[in-house]
Amino acid sequence: MLTTNKRKVSVNTATTKVEVVKIGQDLHATQVTVVVQLDGSVPRPAQVIPIDAYRDWVKALQVQHPRAKFHSCYEAGPCGYGLHRDLVAMGVENRVVAPTNLCGRRKTDKRDARKLVEALDRLVGGNREALTVVKVPTPEQEEHRALVRQREALVRQRKRSVMQGCSLLLQHGVRLNAKWRTAPVWKTLVEDLPKWVV
Repeated sequence: MLTTNKRKVSVNTATTKVEVVKIGQDLHATQVTVVVQLDGSVPRPAQVIPIDAYRDWVKALQVQHPRAKFHSCYEAGPCGYGLHRDLVAMGVENRVVAPTNLCGRRKTDKRDARKLVEALDRLVGGNREALTVVKVPTPEQEEHRALVRQREALVRQRKRSVMQGCSLLLQHGVRLNAKWRTAPVWKTLVEDLPKWVV
């Protein structure tokens, strides 16, 4: 049994000859809800594991089943690809998959994890359409993507602010021409505007 500072997380200590371990993961910032399936057996009940203890939990599972091939998956989302890289470094064949409504009814973390492990079982069994696997970017590509997205967000915010400013001026009878942003036009415009606007 693995003990963390918050709670005890169990890893079954039964030593059977397992060939394939599949882990469905519903990932959040502070915790991972997991469902484990050994070979073709019925998936085990869901467990909630704190994110800071999760890697140790996976290592303990690997120690328990040293000859097994490990497969796992989680849905792409705001938590990024750090866990994916860690799992791959640990020898787990992890897949990041496109988010879908696998449950059909109200989503819960436990249902999502179970449906993910069931779909992963089909994928490992040869059904290539069971899950849509996402191409994981390199850390450099991820950094570049973050910069591009941040720049695009700032450009949208700037356009929104300009439109709000133009609208405010129009409400007070000031009509702007197309060259209002150039330095000479802006200087004369600022002099004519009420001080509370600038």
